[in-house]
Amino acid sequence: MKKKLFFENYYLRLLSKKDINQNYLNWFTNYNNKFIVNKNYENIQQLKNYYNENKTKKNIILGIFLVKTDLHIGNIKFEKIDLKKRTAILGIMIGNINYIDKGIGNKSISIACNWLFEKLKIYKVYLKVNTLNLIAINSYLKSGFYIKTKNKNSLTMVRNYFLNKLVLGTANYEKKYGIFKKSLINKREKNRIIKLVNKFNLSKFDVSESYGLNSFKKEKKSYHNLKLYLKLSKSIKFSNFQNINNLINIFNKNICAIFFHGYDLLEKFLQSKSYNKVYNLILKKYPIGISIYEPSELIKANKYLNYDFAQIPINIFDHRFLSKKILKFIKKKKLKILQN
Repeated sequence: MKKKLFFENYYLRLLSKKDINQNYLNWFTNYNNKFIVNKNYENIQQLKNYYNENKTKKNIILGIFLVKTDLHIGNIKFEKIDLKKRTAILGIMIGNINYIDKGIGNKSISIACNWLFEKLKIYKVYLKVNTLNLIAINSYLKSGFYIKTKNKNSLTMVRNYFLNKLVLGTANYEKKYGIFKKSLINKREKNRIIKLVNKFNLSKFDVSESYGLNSFKKEKKSYHNLKLYLKLSKSIKFSNFQNINNLINIFNKNICAIFFHGYDLLEKFLQSKSYNKVYNLILKKYPIGISIYEPSELIKANKYLNYDFAQIPINIFDHRFLSKKILKFIKKKKLKILQN
């Protein structure tokens, strides 16, 4: 692996022998969590035996560390790695009690699972969790797991790398669009969609002012873990700051990124007097994306705006964005791509 996988003020790396020290042992002295099974380590030698046993079994242990001090605060373990079935079982422990319940777990898990797919093409990761451990269950849901089976005392949860990458389009939610041009999606169909989305924790949606947002305003509480890629159009075009504020207040924690819906809109915005005001409203607070239709727009936009996401059309008939020049640009800029 790369030596370190960074996120916010933390990083992941493979655990090494030098990490088996008093700091690690102190976790088990101070820790008081009834849901942790293996917590009875009394000396460093027992921890070394645990580490060596996992190496023998070819399990992978990633340590979670602070960037500033390199303090070791937790571990993520992948065991029973099956290269034929492309599956593994996950375990996590935030051992330093000062870093529990800070959202580190779900972010660490997402990064670790994505790394495992890139390294070994393991796309299904399983875990078991006590039904009473609601904090852990919520954390696993946020990191892309869904509940596969449940019994009296425990849940089996699974994270599917490919399902976790899906972002669901909503152009036909409130307008006649595509194969649904003759009729709108009715309430019964929407309820079926919500049920399936919640079952498989497919929480990411591509939404836009151009499509209409009333459905999500009314029903956002029906989704277990709603995440929105919000595309602005009319509010930017007419400098309607109040409407932008309202949308941010309504969806706030649900927003993954805010997009400019169309290059023409972005170009007009960059030339307008309202740039600074919109900058303070959205560009400072959220990752920014552009939704475009021409490869040249991808590069032109980069001259004026530092963006993290791009939504582009790629399909069996349209390969324009797969040219060497564009792919090289995407890789160099480390863009996250949403496919139309």
